[in-house]
Amino acid sequence: MRIAHIVTRNRLLVVTLLVITLVTAGSNPSSVAQDTLYLYTVSPPYDLDVTPPPDAHFEIPFWIVPGGMRQLTITTSYTYKCYTELNPLTDSVQLSASQCVLATRDYVHKGNSAAREWGRNYNGIFSQHWITVAGSDRLIAFGGGENKNEDIGGNCGRGGTCWQNTIHTDVLCSECASGYCNNHYTDCWESFSGLINLSWQYFDAEHEWGMLPHNEEGPIIWPSNGYTYGGQRSSRGVRHPHGIVDQGYIWVFYDEASYGGGSRGPGIKVARAPVESGGLPGNWKTYCDGGWVDSLPAGFSKENITSFYSEQGGCTNQMIPTPGFPGFQDSFAVAKTDQGRYFGIEERHSDDVWQIRLWQSPDLLNWSLVQTLISTSGDWFDGAFHYPVFVSADGWHNDQIEESDFYIVGTRFGVLRAVRVQRSPLITRMYLPAVLR
Repeated sequence: MRIAHIVTRNRLLVVTLLVITLVTAGSNPSSVAQDTLYLYTVSPPYDLDVTPPPDAHFEIPFWIVPGGMRQLTITTSYTYKCYTELNPLTDSVQLSASQCVLATRDYVHKGNSAAREWGRNYNGIFSQHWITVAGSDRLIAFGGGENKNEDIGGNCGRGGTCWQNTIHTDVLCSECASGYCNNHYTDCWESFSGLINLSWQYFDAEHEWGMLPHNEEGPIIWPSNGYTYGGQRSSRGVRHPHGIVDQGYIWVFYDEASYGGGSRGPGIKVARAPVESGGLPGNWKTYCDGGWVDSLPAGFSKENITSFYSEQGGCTNQMIPTPGFPGFQDSFAVAKTDQGRYFGIEERHSDDVWQIRLWQSPDLLNWSLVQTLISTSGDWFDGAFHYPVFVSADGWHNDQIEESDFYIVGTRFGVLRAVRVQRSPLITRMYLPAVLR
């Protein structure tokens, strides 16, 4: 069992938690039981010294593919993949164009006409994973797509080119558009739709260990309430995917922004596909009411995507509860621990508070809160960093960590930021059996 106490509160709050882990010596009535109180501590956030290649910046944190060198993703509206022998947690890393390849491209900024709908304004990799399919090694990547009104090259809606969204076409670009205004980027949420896409590349010497442009498969997940339903806007879509490969499946956790309720409402959701499927569209099922249902509408393909914006996807359950919280869940990423459990890191915010919370699960489906790691008064813009992911203490993995020592990395306005999280035993209490008392 666990008990949690927040010990202090400032504008930036680093929180400690006492966790009780019960260890027993079996069913022998004369055995001694003990419980250990652990203290989790979080370092102050600090900036990482990683310089992206030209034409790139860190809108979201890097994802690492380990090998002879580290392969890092650098994602904004598109994604570069770069290799380095250096540790991004501790070293000064300068990534040159010669170390990188443009792996995914969006339509508006990079002219990818194939992604005109599902990667219109954004087609960036959030996480990528090494799997084996039909005897071949592959890197599969979960990408976030955006389709929205966007003003490119202007300031505060003047002097640029305005790109009209193709899903909620009643919201005109001339009236509401995302873009920069006095060096601050703001989104036109009325026109925004998020999508989750899959891309991949072979991971072998012949294909330069995945350092090539990806094969793009388009959407794999669909909002449970569709994008428009019954003639009305029904969702802002699905976004911020983070994956893990385990138990014979590829899992992806994501944020859904549907306007419905129950299993067709908002929150952190999960879908999975068998590893042998390669994660291709049509193989993904969402978790709903104790079972698994197809996520994409029947008959869907990326070539006829416009015919399905008004169709609902499979129902989905909220995986991370937020009872009484008057705000939004932004992101959730997972890692397997050295103890065989799973940890999850959640970002959430309201108008008054921004938080990073740590969760644990025995099976990727049933989650319990461990602690609130960081809490800041204010809204999302006051947060210490965003889109957090785990990084192992040795700087080699995002999806494998030791429970006693790991890092969390996020971004703030294009700058990589990290905290170190460490656990140490505070006190061990012994319980004598009744026969000895």
